[in-house]
Amino acid sequence: LYGHFCAGEDQVRIKPVLNKLEASGVGSILDYAAESDGPQGVEGGLQPKAEAEQNIRVQTYDYESEAQCDRHVETFLHCIRDVASFGPDGFAACKVTALGNPKLLARLSTAIEESRRLFEIFDLNGDGVISREEFEYGYNKFFVDGDVRIKEIFEE
Repeated sequence: LYGHFCAGEDQVRIKPVLNKLEASGVGSILDYAAESDGPQGVEGGLQPKAEAEQNIRVQTYDYESEAQCDRHVETFLHCIRDVASFGPDGFAACKVTALGNPKLLARLSTAIEESRRLFEIFDLNGDGVISREEFEYGYNKFFVDGDVRIKEIFEE
């Protein structure tokens, strides 16, 4: 089964397979499947750490999982260079989940989506631009310190 989906492990082994596929009118996508679904047990990823005296929860990163993600970046860059060496029409599939802690990526995704939704709420006329008036209206709708804070925001 592996041989059916794997063209090879390096540029030398991949090239003849890709050439054969191309001669048959079949394109290819080089993919390095390295990803993580999150920590197993206590190792890897975001770890909540309770500060007993202040009862504050903080997030810390496990160095090993971040180092592994850095190694995946190097592998992806190598894959992209290999694809580029075969011609301008190649594709390299890079899974974002291999480039960062899955819990952190999920939190970033949520933050981006919520920012987009807030932008849409503030963009009253739907033109993709938030005017100062739209910003002031939206800010005052969600926050109680609008009269003071808006001036600070625009004067900085």
